[in-house]
Amino acid sequence: MIKLKNQLNIIYLCLITFIGLLFMNNNNQVMAMENNKNKQILQKEQPIDKEVNDFFRLLKKQKEIIKNIKQKHPHLQNASIKEIEQWICSDIDQKVESQSSNKKQKTKNFDLNVIPDK
Repeated sequence: MIKLKNQLNIIYLCLITFIGLLFMNNNNQVMAMENNKNKQILQKEQPIDKEVNDFFRLLKKQKEIIKNIKQKHPHLQNASIKEIEQWICSDIDQKVESQSSNKKQKTKNFDLNVIPDK
Protein backbone atom coordinates (compact mmCIF):
# COMPACT_ATOMS: atom_id res chain seq x y z
CA MET A 1 0.00 0.00 0.00
CA ILE A 2 2.82 2.37 0.85
CA LYS A 3 4.57 1.44 -2.38
CA LEU A 4 1.41 2.32 -4.34
CA LYS A 5 1.11 5.72 -2.62
CA ASN A 6 4.74 6.49 -3.43
CA GLN A 7 4.18 5.54 -7.07
CA LEU A 8 1.07 7.77 -7.28
CA ASN A 9 3.00 10.67 -5.72
CA ILE A 10 5.81 10.19 -8.24
CA ILE A 11 3.34 10.09 -11.15
CA TYR A 12 1.59 13.20 -9.78
CA LEU A 13 4.93 15.02 -9.44
CA CYS A 14 5.94 14.04 -12.98
CA LEU A 15 2.65 15.30 -14.40
CA ILE A 16 2.95 18.63 -12.58
CA THR A 17 6.53 19.16 -13.77
CA PHE A 18 5.62 18.16 -17.33
CA ILE A 19 2.73 20.65 -17.40
CA GLY A 20 4.96 23.34 -15.86
CA LEU A 21 7.69 22.78 -18.47
CA LEU A 22 5.08 22.81 -21.22
CA PHE A 23 3.75 26.20 -20.12
CA MET A 24 7.25 27.65 -19.67
CA ASN A 25 8.41 26.61 -23.14
CA ASN A 26 5.18 27.52 -24.91
CA ASN A 27 5.14 31.30 -24.48
CA ASN A 28 3.11 32.21 -27.57
CA GLN A 29 0.93 35.15 -26.71
CA VAL A 30 -2.77 34.80 -27.35
CA MET A 31 -4.90 37.87 -27.85
CA ALA A 32 -8.66 37.85 -27.80
CA MET A 33 -9.03 40.72 -30.30
CA GLU A 34 -6.69 43.01 -32.13
CA ASN A 35 -7.49 46.63 -32.82
CA ASN A 36 -9.36 46.22 -36.13
CA LYS A 37 -10.82 42.76 -35.68
CA ASN A 38 -13.96 43.97 -33.92
CA LYS A 39 -14.62 46.58 -36.61
CA GLN A 40 -14.30 43.97 -39.34
CA ILE A 41 -16.83 41.73 -37.62
CA LEU A 42 -19.28 44.62 -37.26
CA GLN A 43 -18.84 45.59 -40.91
CA LYS A 44 -19.61 42.05 -41.99
CA GLU A 45 -22.77 41.91 -39.86
CA GLN A 46 -24.21 45.26 -40.92
CA PRO A 47 -25.18 44.29 -44.50
CA ILE A 48 -27.09 41.30 -43.17
CA ASP A 49 -28.99 43.56 -40.77
CA LYS A 50 -29.64 45.99 -43.62
CA GLU A 51 -30.98 43.22 -45.85
CA VAL A 52 -33.28 41.98 -43.09
CA ASN A 53 -34.56 45.50 -42.45
CA ASP A 54 -35.15 46.04 -46.18
CA PHE A 55 -37.02 42.73 -46.40
CA PHE A 56 -39.32 43.63 -43.50
CA ARG A 57 -39.86 47.12 -44.91
CA LEU A 58 -40.93 45.56 -48.23
CA LEU A 59 -43.29 43.18 -46.44
CA LYS A 60 -44.84 46.09 -44.57
CA LYS A 61 -45.22 48.06 -47.81
CA GLN A 62 -46.84 45.05 -49.52
CA LYS A 63 -49.28 44.70 -46.64
CA GLU A 64 -50.24 48.37 -46.91
CA ILE A 65 -50.71 48.11 -50.68
CA ILE A 66 -52.92 45.04 -50.35
CA LYS A 67 -54.94 46.81 -47.67
CA ASN A 68 -55.42 49.81 -49.97
CA ILE A 69 -56.45 47.55 -52.86
CA LYS A 70 -59.00 45.78 -50.67
CA GLN A 71 -60.44 49.13 -49.58
CA LYS A 72 -60.71 50.46 -53.15
CA HIS A 73 -62.14 47.26 -54.63
CA PRO A 74 -64.81 45.73 -52.39
CA HIS A 75 -65.09 42.55 -54.49
CA LEU A 76 -61.53 41.69 -53.34
CA GLN A 77 -62.33 42.14 -49.65
CA ASN A 78 -62.10 38.42 -48.80
CA ALA A 79 -59.58 37.50 -51.50
CA SER A 80 -56.23 35.94 -50.74
CA ILE A 81 -52.93 37.54 -51.69
CA LYS A 82 -52.52 35.22 -54.69
CA GLU A 83 -55.99 36.11 -55.98
CA ILE A 84 -55.19 39.80 -55.65
CA GLU A 85 -51.89 39.30 -57.50
CA GLN A 86 -53.71 37.45 -60.30
CA TRP A 87 -56.30 40.22 -60.50
CA ILE A 88 -53.55 42.86 -60.73
CA CYS A 89 -51.70 40.90 -63.43
CA SER A 90 -54.86 40.43 -65.49
CA ASP A 91 -55.66 44.13 -65.09
CA ILE A 92 -52.16 45.06 -66.27
CA ASP A 93 -52.45 42.69 -69.23
CA GLN A 94 -55.76 44.27 -70.24
CA LYS A 95 -54.26 47.76 -70.04
CA VAL A 96 -51.26 46.74 -72.15
CA GLU A 97 -53.53 45.18 -74.77
CA SER A 98 -55.75 48.25 -74.91
CA GLN A 99 -52.72 50.54 -75.26
CA SER A 100 -51.27 48.42 -78.05
CA SER A 101 -54.63 48.41 -79.89
CA ASN A 102 -54.85 52.19 -79.49
CA LYS A 103 -51.39 52.58 -80.98
CA LYS A 104 -52.37 50.40 -83.93
CA GLN A 105 -55.42 52.55 -84.56
CA LYS A 106 -53.43 55.79 -84.45
CA THR A 107 -50.76 54.73 -86.91
CA LYS A 108 -51.33 55.48 -90.59
CA ASN A 109 -50.05 53.51 -93.50
CA PHE A 110 -47.49 55.47 -95.42
CA ASP A 111 -46.22 54.41 -98.77
CA LEU A 112 -42.65 55.58 -99.00
CA ASN A 113 -42.49 55.07 -102.75
CA VAL A 114 -45.02 57.80 -103.48
CA ILE A 115 -43.75 61.27 -104.23
CA PRO A 116 -45.71 63.85 -102.26
CA ASP A 117 -47.65 66.55 -104.06
CA LYS A 118 -46.23 70.02 -104.00
